[in-house]
Parts: sequence; structure tokens; C-alpha cells
Amino acid sequence: DDDDATIKTNNCGKNKNNNTNNFYDTHALMDSGTTDHFLLITSSHKSVRESKYPIKITIPDGNNMHSNKECDIDWPMLPPEACIGRLVPTLKQQALISVVKLCNAGCKVIFQHDCCIVMYRDKIVLYGVQFPRTGLWMVPLTATQAQKGIKQQEKQMEQQINNIYHLSSQQHLIEFLHQCFFSPKNQPLSRRSRMTTSLAYLDLRNVQ
Repeated sequence: DDDDATIKTNNCGKNKNNNTNNFYDTHALMDSGTTDHFLLITSSHKSVRESKYPIKITIPDGNNMHSNKECDIDWPMLPPEACIGRLVPTLKQQALISVVKLCNAGCKVIFQHDCCIVMYRDKIVLYGVQFPRTGLWMVPLTATQAQKGIKQQEKQMEQQINNIYHLSSQQHLIEFLHQCFFSPKNQPLSRRSRMTTSLAYLDLRNVQ
């Protein structure tokens, strides 16, 4: 239909694995070169409805794919406009998540050498994993999978604080530091340069 909007994407080909529970059905490829979220028929999604504006999708070999159905991605932690996807019946390889669409909805997408993070309102909402076979970043299509990925990442980043003290004055702070330095008796604290190089905020001239 000449009236259909034309959207270019870079995903084509056939997926030989028809298992509806596989990784490709629960995750999608992060793509900065597509203008909408394009999902496989078997991709995880919620409600489906007829699209008010069917679209024509042009792929690199010059052929066209069509989509006349919209769906909602199970991302309750994201704004509604970021969760609307297009079901593409002839898309067989991988679902695509549009970086542009996420950013236009107010999200921040960060790519680093070891992770891909999607943030919304200063909170991590999606954590991408690198698919070993392709080296490309994949993000989960369900809230359950998303939360699981975030918890795994937080667990890897866990740190410990073994001692915390609230000190009401500089005098108490100095007494505490004096004890941390094994209570030296014959040498002023201000002369123990190796131990006080990180204490520039203290006036050590009067510390004995």
C-alpha cells in the first residue's frame, strides 16, 4: 500500500530454531538503526491489537515486510510510549528494540564494554546481556526477566561496610583516628605522613 509508512531496519533472514521458549523469544536485540520496536510473532508480549496505521518495513535486500498489529511489551517500569511494539509476521531472526524510541520516551541508554543499561528517572530498568555468539546486546522482554538481570548485576557489585561511626565533632574524629593508628604515644599524629595523606580536610597543625 503506497499510503503505508516506510521504516527501514537491518534485520532479515530466517531463524531455524522454532522453540517458542528459546532465548530469542524472551530477549530482543538493542538496535540504534531502527525507528520502532519490531517483534517476532513468538516474542514475549502482552495485549495485541490492530494498528491504526499499518506500516511497510524496508529491509536491506530491497524487499518489504508489513505489520498491521501492535502489542504491549511487559515493561511496567517504563513509560507506556516506550512499551508499544510492532508484530512482524515475516520477521524470523531476532526481535529489535529501538534505542531511538527509548530515548524519545525519556530513557537513557548506556553502552559500555561490559554492559548495556537502560535508565528511566535515574533508575536502572533494563540490563542488557551480551550474546556470546554475536557479541550483540540483548535486553529482556518481560519484567520478570528484567528484574532478574538487575538483581544479578547488583549482586556482582555488592560491597561491604564493616564499621560506621557518627562523630559529632572534629575532636571525636581525631580521637577515633588516633585509635585507628594504634594510639601512638611518642609521635604526634601530624608527623605520621604516610597515615595522614588522605586527611587533608583536617587542620593537623594542632593535632598532637
